[in-house]
Amino acid sequence: MSGTSQSLFSDFSAVSDEEWQARILKDLKGKDFDATLLWNTEDGLEVPPFLRNHPAEATAGNPGQAPYRRGGKTDNNHWEIREVIADDAPEKANKASLEALNSGATCVAFTTPMAGAAVARLCKDILPEYAPVDFRTDARALEVFQAWSTLWKEKASKIRGCLGYDPLAKLASTGNWWISENDDFELLHQLVQRSKSSESPFRVLEVDTLVVHSAGANRIQELGWALAHGNAYLSYLTAKGHTAAEAANQMRFSFGTGSSYFPELAKFRAFRQLWNRVVDAYQPQPALVAPELRATTSPWNQTAYDANTNLLRATTETMSAALGGVNYITVLPYTTPVELPDGFALRIARNLQLMLKEESYLDRIVDPAAGSYYLEYLTDQLAEKAWGFFQSIEAQGGILPALQSGWLQGEIAQVAAQKKAAIASGETTLLGVNKHPNQAERLSEQLTALPTEEAAPSGAIVPLPSFRGAEALEQERFAKE
Repeated sequence: MSGTSQSLFSDFSAVSDEEWQARILKDLKGKDFDATLLWNTEDGLEVPPFLRNHPAEATAGNPGQAPYRRGGKTDNNHWEIREVIADDAPEKANKASLEALNSGATCVAFTTPMAGAAVARLCKDILPEYAPVDFRTDARALEVFQAWSTLWKEKASKIRGCLGYDPLAKLASTGNWWISENDDFELLHQLVQRSKSSESPFRVLEVDTLVVHSAGANRIQELGWALAHGNAYLSYLTAKGHTAAEAANQMRFSFGTGSSYFPELAKFRAFRQLWNRVVDAYQPQPALVAPELRATTSPWNQTAYDANTNLLRATTETMSAALGGVNYITVLPYTTPVELPDGFALRIARNLQLMLKEESYLDRIVDPAAGSYYLEYLTDQLAEKAWGFFQSIEAQGGILPALQSGWLQGEIAQVAAQKKAAIASGETTLLGVNKHPNQAERLSEQLTALPTEEAAPSGAIVPLPSFRGAEALEQERFAKE
């Protein structure tokens, strides 16, 4: 039997690419091959209609091994169900976090920056060795970390999570530093120094790409931004005497995940490979471990009208992130564009991830995308173009000069304008807005105005705006009600 199975494929002659294409042309019956079958993504990737053996399979390595194209997980595809806690009162935030953890969340994120004195009240009764705790911090990050270290000193070696300190994201989104460039970057050094001595897997630095995702950037720009952003921190910290591995292993990379299912999945695989390439240039000792990734379902794709359709988009977005091997996923509640989420919206956001784990078993298989010629091709194409954009940023002098000159904002604005025009023309479908809208829905009966993100005033730089792709069409519709 074994001999029969081994000779099975040798009984058939090999088929060349030319023979496949000839057969396709015959089936097209005179239609143009390129016009009919080639697909171009919004990133400018040209996707062929058929793919065969892909060379990436030979160089991708195994899960848990560099270059981490296949991720850092080796036993399963577990990810944390991360819920954002936005309350600004410590006691209320603590109550909300315990409700989330007792209702299916496995990680909570306190996203309102607070003083170190609030940490004990925020984290009362939370067991951080089982449920990672994230923060978003500002110029008080060191006192928050000191309070964290004191509170959980005996458990430090078992605690995961992230302090969420990211001065470049602050600058890009608001136009200003917390204190000054020198002071904000010096705090990077102090945090890494303190964190190294704690010997904890808890990470102190965040590299946030959601700020460019929400400004309308495409996948290539998101990846290039993440590489340049992380490289700026690496360069500074290694100059301060930290090794490249020490600096890189203190970072968590945060991405938005969009609705283009397969390209988004490939985005996460491409990033890990590219980041390994960046860090390798610093000759890290010991070697780099796989980067830690967090994904948030896309605020750009959310709609105010027919909000239930946000659940459909969030499902595919979450699947892309999960199958792409990220470590933490936040599903934005479906009512986010129009109101603070209530208990039902929060529960549905959690349950969406629970369903993908407990009913679809997406957490069981390590790197299920491996071996797909299509996904390997997309990963390679995204990696190649993103590396080119990263080099363009570095040619400006790095991410900070690229922001200070306005070059980077201009690049993103150009792509955002194209994306908005595609939504306005119907070339890009937003269900419930430019496709199958519910004409009976009247948001004017609930709201006096549609919530919009107002651009921050210019400060040290011109900040990146934050908006949704549907905003212009929705404002037009709202004005006519």
